[in-house]
Amino acid sequence: MKPTAEDLLGYLLGALEAEEHRRVDRAVSECPEVQYELSRLREQLAPLARLEEVESLSGASGSDFPSGLARRACEFVAREVRVVEQGGRPSATGPEVEAAGSPRAARSVAMSAVSGDFSGRAAWQLQDFIVVAAVVMLAAGVLSPAILASRNQMRLAACQDNLRQVGMALFNYAEAHDNRFVPIARTGPLNVAGSYAPVLKSGGYIQEDRVFFCSSAVQNRLHEVRETPSLETLENAFRENSQQLADLQSSMGGSYGYSLGYYDQEQYMGPMNLGRSFRVMMADAPSASLANRDSANHDGQGLNILFEDGSVRHSATSSIGFGKESIFVNRNGLVAAGADVHDSVIGASNVSAWLAPHLYQN
Repeated sequence: MKPTAEDLLGYLLGALEAEEHRRVDRAVSECPEVQYELSRLREQLAPLARLEEVESLSGASGSDFPSGLARRACEFVAREVRVVEQGGRPSATGPEVEAAGSPRAARSVAMSAVSGDFSGRAAWQLQDFIVVAAVVMLAAGVLSPAILASRNQMRLAACQDNLRQVGMALFNYAEAHDNRFVPIARTGPLNVAGSYAPVLKSGGYIQEDRVFFCSSAVQNRLHEVRETPSLETLENAFRENSQQLADLQSSMGGSYGYSLGYYDQEQYMGPMNLGRSFRVMMADAPSASLANRDSANHDGQGLNILFEDGSVRHSATSSIGFGKESIFVNRNGLVAAGADVHDSVIGASNVSAWLAPHLYQN
């Protein structure tokens, strides 16, 4: 059943139950029409991002609205009503408006938007002032916490969208390469996990570099969107400049990690498309500074994971499945390719899949 607008809004804000979230996630991944509706709804919610700018301007904690805002709004209403009753024109500027770009001016955006609707009248009416005051007080006391909480959900959703786009590119690549995803070479500049990005970009499977970067990681300044190096650039660096190659390899996979494949007995096997819902293909990249190498992309609050069947789900930890095994190390505790076909391992951009085969023998 196609998700309703309410379902999509709940999906964006993280307000759905787990089963409802999975149902909507499947619909988004399978139906272009639902993808369009979700994108349109996200654009409508985009103005909420203004609160992010407010935080950066003020250094406040998000819910830290100016002290006494509601009181000043009431005083403003009373003052402007008296002006109207005496036959004058109201100021229509709101309580204690400051220079453009100041934190207080930014936080009065809601009031300014409402006052703009009345600017064409000769004078405001009492109802108009009540509406303005209600908007200001509601934003300060009720809407703000919900909006700020939804910001993180919107970042998670944007990150999931990127992973979903990369997943579609990987499936398209696999269709043209004997049902195998982008391999990790044994030697050369493409012998690390991040090789998936330049291969997909150079092959025309992905057009925009930003898709390889989690929006939360970018906004948290953990990563910055960079141009994905071409295969030619990587080859030149491999031949001429080892330090340049190391720098390119460390960032060319963006802020995501990619499957390192697995060993079948003593033979290395690259990532394959077997359509399994439990096998991890990509995820927010690991961080050496967090427990279990969990990702730092979302302030340590979990990570997004792309599975082999194309679904994208959020997990509170990198340890998933029945055995609660970390997706960032293999069954033997090594940061390398899986020990067998069921062992999914995600490596950061500059991590190689290759180790001596005897290390995989149990």
